[in-house]
Amino acid sequence: MNINVTSPTEQLAEIRDEWNRRTAEPSEDLLDRIDDGRISDATAHVIFRAEPAERAALVDSLVQRLPGRFHDSGAPRRQQILEFCVKLALDLGSFLPAWRSAAVQPEADLAGSVLSLCERLSRADSATAGELQQRQRSDFLARLHAEAVTDAAEAQRLANEAFGSGLGDYVRGMWRYYASSNMRRAAAMYLSGETTTALGNDYAAFLDHALRVGVSSQTTNPVLIKLAWDTDKPGWDSRIDAIIRGSYDLQQIRAALQQSDDDRDAMLRRINTLVTTAVVERNCRLLRDIFLMTDGREGYLNLQVSPDNYADASAMVRQAVEVYQDLRTRLSGIPNVVIKVPATPAGRDAAAELTRLGIGVTVTLTFSLFQTCPVAEVIRNSNALVSNIAIMNGRLAFPVRDELKANGVTGGEEAARWAGVAVARKAFRRLYNPVSEGGMGIDRSRVRLLIASLRIYDDWLPDISELWGVPAITVFPNVRRALDAHPRQIDGNSVVNATPAEAIRTMLSSELFRQAWWTEEDGAETAPREPLSLADGNDEAVAAWKPVRQTLDQFIDGYSVMNSMILERLTHLVR
Repeated sequence: MNINVTSPTEQLAEIRDEWNRRTAEPSEDLLDRIDDGRISDATAHVIFRAEPAERAALVDSLVQRLPGRFHDSGAPRRQQILEFCVKLALDLGSFLPAWRSAAVQPEADLAGSVLSLCERLSRADSATAGELQQRQRSDFLARLHAEAVTDAAEAQRLANEAFGSGLGDYVRGMWRYYASSNMRRAAAMYLSGETTTALGNDYAAFLDHALRVGVSSQTTNPVLIKLAWDTDKPGWDSRIDAIIRGSYDLQQIRAALQQSDDDRDAMLRRINTLVTTAVVERNCRLLRDIFLMTDGREGYLNLQVSPDNYADASAMVRQAVEVYQDLRTRLSGIPNVVIKVPATPAGRDAAAELTRLGIGVTVTLTFSLFQTCPVAEVIRNSNALVSNIAIMNGRLAFPVRDELKANGVTGGEEAARWAGVAVARKAFRRLYNPVSEGGMGIDRSRVRLLIASLRIYDDWLPDISELWGVPAITVFPNVRRALDAHPRQIDGNSVVNATPAEAIRTMLSSELFRQAWWTEEDGAETAPREPLSLADGNDEAVAAWKPVRQTLDQFIDGYSVMNSMILERLTHLVR
């Protein structure tokens, strides 16, 4: 592998240089960016790169200049101008301006001015407005599906309500949602220092929407891409077809389909990587200004290497470096990605090597102290700016629940809801408490506990409400919908609270929980019958542990299903 080791100081200098170049870009070419279809780049310039004190004048200039541009343009350019106006109105009325401004309130006056322009342009060309509204409505319905609104009639009712008499009603309705969102309130608390928890979007789509309520990271893997693909199959089919055509001609595709299974599978794996990289690149660009303006503290995309390589450190490192270097070329700078590797012995070794090279990691498939502490130790003093250890709360809680239920333990189902919380709280203390208090004294800004795989219990979300104060929580769309369903109390440092002693006592009847929660310092009384470790050579034992096995199988199956879906697209293209 030919990659230069870069120190945090060198990376920080490069990040600041890119940010300085971006903020020096002239505002005069915004209309050209809109004409070129670079809608997200144009809105990002207004929201992030222009000085906050200059934003009002810039918006006023656009409001004055765009009507003439609109009336002098044909249908395609009109669509782009109107799309820009709607996106800018939504962004200005959301949390996004807070990343650059001291105030966390939306730019209501500027947003209103842009919305007025949207409505004037919509009246001037109702056909163009209707086409954009239909696209926005389709995206809205796909997002509802991801949020677990699966009843078609209810989804249509919500869409009718959201769009009312047109795009203006939709934008105003979204502003009301942003204003009431608990996600947005927590993000404001993060920026003001009332909590140390940054929020992420645990999905491969709808990042624009999640950003507007305050997330600053995104997770992408084959399972999540498949889920997103399922919610909007025609749209994703078109995207995948474009990616395939950009890399192979029809003759190459036909030849591959006629070759051996191994040759065909090699092409499928390559296209799978291309698809994932394309999704990652788009989302990296949406997050990039946050990454740059925060000196690389926020704005990351979590990218998973092939789950088949969970026991092969070298293979994980090779794939990660290849994708990282590809993204470095695409983004013309340090990629705002962290590479997901599993919490197996080989994954620990891969994390050590990647972070030595200056590539951040997110160590996934983590459910325990026996995984968290050794991984934290090998990455604590690395060259990576930021790395995460992702504790997958719900994927531990359910197996613990099932074991307690199978053993007839009274109160086991209720107690198991605390399983992930209990492990995360203990890991939090162990990693971040000073050595004098039994901790490891790790810098929480460099090695972050990230809580993932959240669960909803009726209306209780303990993986969020009981863990405010951890460095990061990543939220799936259905959990975001539940979290924002009504006003909620936010204790910005609830992670330091005690887990109910009775719940701990009940969960200690579970061997799975003991394996996840126990450390040698706890003594023999609470020790599991079969303690586990990340000692060299234990990859298969760790992979066989029930929470890891269930999740790893799903990841591998998701990767395989993605290959099958890509094969279907290849077959379609050559018909």
